Amino acid sequence: EFYSLGANASLGRYGLFSARYLLDVDLRQSADFLYRTRAFNTSYNFGFRRTESLLDTAIPDQYTDQYTASMSGSLFRGSRTPISYQNSWQRIDRDTGLTTQQAQNILGLGTPFGYLTHNINWEKGLIEFDPFNPNVDSNNEYLYGGLQYRKGFGRVHTRLFGNYSIRPVKQTESYGGALNINWTNNFNSELRYSRFVRDDYYQLNLGLNWRKDAFTLSTNAGYKEDGSWYAGLGLRFSIGYEPQQGSLFTSGRPIAQSGGASVRVFEDLNMNQRWDEGEPLIEGAKVKAVQAFREAETNKSGVAVISSLYNNTLTDIVVDQTSLDGPYMITTIPGKAIKARKGYIEQVELPVVKAGELEGIIYLHNDKGEAEVAPYVAVKLVDQNNKVVAATRSEFDGYYLFTEVKPGRYQVKIDQAYLDRRELKPTDKHVEFSHQGDIIEGMDFVLKPLEQATGYVAAAGYFDTAEMLKLYYHILRKRAGEHFVQTPFYIRQPGQSSQKDGYILGLAYFPGQQLLGSEAEKQAHQACANLVQQQIRCDVQYHDFKY
Repeated sequence: EFYSLGANASLGRYGLFSARYLLDVDLRQSADFLYRTRAFNTSYNFGFRRTESLLDTAIPDQYTDQYTASMSGSLFRGSRTPISYQNSWQRIDRDTGLTTQQAQNILGLGTPFGYLTHNINWEKGLIEFDPFNPNVDSNNEYLYGGLQYRKGFGRVHTRLFGNYSIRPVKQTESYGGALNINWTNNFNSELRYSRFVRDDYYQLNLGLNWRKDAFTLSTNAGYKEDGSWYAGLGLRFSIGYEPQQGSLFTSGRPIAQSGGASVRVFEDLNMNQRWDEGEPLIEGAKVKAVQAFREAETNKSGVAVISSLYNNTLTDIVVDQTSLDGPYMITTIPGKAIKARKGYIEQVELPVVKAGELEGIIYLHNDKGEAEVAPYVAVKLVDQNNKVVAATRSEFDGYYLFTEVKPGRYQVKIDQAYLDRRELKPTDKHVEFSHQGDIIEGMDFVLKPLEQATGYVAAAGYFDTAEMLKLYYHILRKRAGEHFVQTPFYIRQPGQSSQKDGYILGLAYFPGQQLLGSEAEKQAHQACANLVQQQIRCDVQYHDFKY
């Protein structure tokens, strides 16, 4: 158990500053300060930590101060021989007066023939501290390094290595090589030869690793030049509690210090995005934590447990649709993003449904009034919220197709810009898909040209947008009910130059020539009078329009 308090401050392009205070049950407290920044493609980190005990004891080493600094970056990025580097330094001061220091430089060179890395380390004053003999003076100094070459050939990876020391003694410490083979994604082996120059002997090691979701099994055997040998077998697994089933699970990865997710995959029959009693559970679905590079398969209860997720890091939990049983099964949502928390199993539900298909042919009346196929016409599928969920175009023969349609009610609409350009009548069709994965055929369109009309219109107003016209029409319906003289309609008024089109809401239409006192005009005025009695604004207008 411990208590902690932390804060972060962004300094914009100058970097990030963070501070944290921690107090544990043994009354040891620590204060951390870290500054991070980046300049000229190089990252810089500077840190300070003080750790001390609040207990009043005679044992020395009551506090330590730790200073750290590092820089890392790369050169010639994008070339055939990029170079990466990292320099780090650390100093630890104790209240006993003992000071230790470390410095390290790492260089990496990538080439088409393999990857070469070299590291050199400097250490001073590093001895094992004895709290009962604090007066020991240490001035030990070490300088040593290593060189390594790696090259991969598909599933086979090779490695050559060598280690040396410069101070206190110049000598080659060891060298050797290793061969690693990934037989499958879950099974690999490594054969390693090492020669220890200082002690003048060689050693052979063979390791086998078999990783499953529930456990990891490792074997290791070694042989020394003097005839001695050893062999070992290790089984590693972690046990956790899965909340959706209320059961225990095992994992081949450590889980206590990381987060996890319990993911239920089910067929969402009522499309409410949550599992209800009786809805089918999906077995064998592959679930992935995308940014964490983890995956698992659902069991008979439709649940998969993904463990060892990075703490405090967002990752997307998704279902691999290719793993679902049946070609028409799809997910209803792209996935869910979660932030993993240490020691916590996040519960996630991912619904799937049986998708449907819709197909038809679009016909267009030609100048002779004959129906012929209409190629390359834009078609939209619109849901009950007036949201376009899919769009396509008819083929050269007028054929169009929508796939992976989720259960629900839809409208199939021809693109309005196409209808306006060709002066065609709008023809929307309504369709409903059940959760059975319906295949609807023969949803054909026959597009006809607009008809010419001249006459008097009982108009309820002019509107800049079709949305405002529809809103006002719904208000009128609540006020007048079904007592309109005729079925309401609208007339599109083309805008002049850069102006947008306008819309006139018509509540009645009476054909006829524009003559003062004509029967058509009288009928229009009488229709307006009836509407005004219902407190509906109305005026008579003469229009020449198409509908």
